[in-house]
Amino acid sequence: MAKHTLTERKVRTARCPAGATETTIYDGDGLCLRVRATADAKSPQRAWQFWYTRNGRRQRIGLGAYPEIGLKDARDRADRYRELLRAGITPTKAIPTLTPNDVPLIPRTVDDLMNRWRANYLAHNHKDGGAASEAAYRRHIGPAIGATRLVDVRKLHVLHIVNALTAAGKGRTAAGTLAMLRQMFNWAIRQDFVAADPTAALKKSEYAGKTVSRDRVLSGDELRELATRLQASRRAGPKGRERVFPVLPLATQASVWVMLATLARVGELSRARWDNIDLDARTWIIPATNSKNEKPHLVHLSPFAIRHLRHLQQYAGADAEWVLPNARGSGHLDVQAITKQLRDRQQPATTAQRKGRSVERSALHLPGGDFTAHDLRRTGATIMQSLGVASEVIERCLNHVERDALVRTYQRAELLPERAEAFAKLGAQLDRLAPAAATAHLAIRGTRP
Repeated sequence: MAKHTLTERKVRTARCPAGATETTIYDGDGLCLRVRATADAKSPQRAWQFWYTRNGRRQRIGLGAYPEIGLKDARDRADRYRELLRAGITPTKAIPTLTPNDVPLIPRTVDDLMNRWRANYLAHNHKDGGAASEAAYRRHIGPAIGATRLVDVRKLHVLHIVNALTAAGKGRTAAGTLAMLRQMFNWAIRQDFVAADPTAALKKSEYAGKTVSRDRVLSGDELRELATRLQASRRAGPKGRERVFPVLPLATQASVWVMLATLARVGELSRARWDNIDLDARTWIIPATNSKNEKPHLVHLSPFAIRHLRHLQQYAGADAEWVLPNARGSGHLDVQAITKQLRDRQQPATTAQRKGRSVERSALHLPGGDFTAHDLRRTGATIMQSLGVASEVIERCLNHVERDALVRTYQRAELLPERAEAFAKLGAQLDRLAPAAATAHLAIRGTRP
């Protein structure tokens, strides 16, 4: 353990003893300051060194000159070398580059492990850069065990988190949290940070209960009712300066119709760029980086889809990069934003008003029950099926990958003409259910439909 015998004042005023040309001042545990006399007695040369013994021989590594490298930075660099030595690694003479965002060689706490997992794995392997996982960690895991030393984590710590969520009636969240912890600790095992997985033998099914796949599909009558409900608005604000607030942001309303007409996932639309959409050619290419199966996907745009994309084009601005820019204009809309907006407007009327959330808590309640953004995709595919579109064509329109490897190998037809016809049929049906007159409020300042 470093003794830290030096202070900033001692370092700043360090001088060679009378008659000596150099001296060494020790901070403890290998860190020392070498002081050499110069022609100017008041300005000696001061440089940091880290000393250690390997194979019976003393070794020295330069850490940089003072004051360019201060006392704190020198201690940080020495700590890094000590970690290497404890791990059985011989340090090199290269000065390690340490930044405020640097992390220890071996994570010390669960928080350290999460930071390393996010930077070294999630950021490169998740489309959102690990944002969703990091948010879940901050909410459910970090406050409970984030400061716990990694070597002390046991199954008891995991149970402390998931049992509390289950007791609160959040079984699915408990199962998801358990799954995330398992992924993080399995990664830590592969990196040789830990020797065992504290989530071993715990089963997600014991916390989530029996899960049922969603099969929610909006009927034609519900789509008509949805179009009617979306026309609603309210006035609010100081007297004489009232403003009109739509029941759902206009950009989100247009997005609902675009997702129905294109079978696009909410994340694919949220990340869409105008560079990939050609309204004249009536095509939208979803790049591989945005699609779930990491394969590019061509969507044929019906007149119905184009009408609502033009609404989005106006809201975004003529020179916008993103179809749905965020409020700061610094990137695309958060991929969870549309999902949250739909959910906030399908709450029971008795639900307490949450700060910062819509007051229209039950504005989008439909007879068939709550719906999600993904249910819109399922609804569009179901409409295609009702119009006589073949299943294999619908699967291509959805950009699904054939699960059977043999079939996938020998059936490579893209069915582009059939897909174009399918999207046209879907758009025509949506135009009958939600005609331009029902969405006329989306066109502002006289834009063309």
